[in-house]
Amino acid sequence: MNLIKPITLGIITLFVFCSFSKHSFSLNEDIIEVYFSNKLDIQDLVKIKSDLQQQEIKLDYYSLRFGPDGKLTHINYNVDAGKFSGADKTDNTQVEIGFIINKAPNAKYRIIVGPKEAIQKSKARIEKGE
Repeated sequence: MNLIKPITLGIITLFVFCSFSKHSFSLNEDIIEVYFSNKLDIQDLVKIKSDLQQQEIKLDYYSLRFGPDGKLTHINYNVDAGKFSGADKTDNTQVEIGFIINKAPNAKYRIIVGPKEAIQKSKARIEKGE
């Protein structure tokens, strides 16, 4: 009887972890990372939008295109986290694009948008104080 609560919590944690990792969505206490690529389909995009809504972040897709396999080939989006927002678009979803939102009270940045590699470089520069 005492094991039901820890087992349930473990299953929920595993489900959440698997769900976020499959959908190019990462979340910790203060930092949210989302990347879009040609590995995602419409269900993935709906899930990402729903997960962000639970974090009080609004994600709008202005245009989407999918290939014959149902995978993303084009995206034009806007993300709004209240006091800060960003947008991006691409026709080359082989290169991941997306955003990082930092909700920490004393964050050195609030949002970074663009290709994943450029986001990671910008984040590292900002955190080093360059």
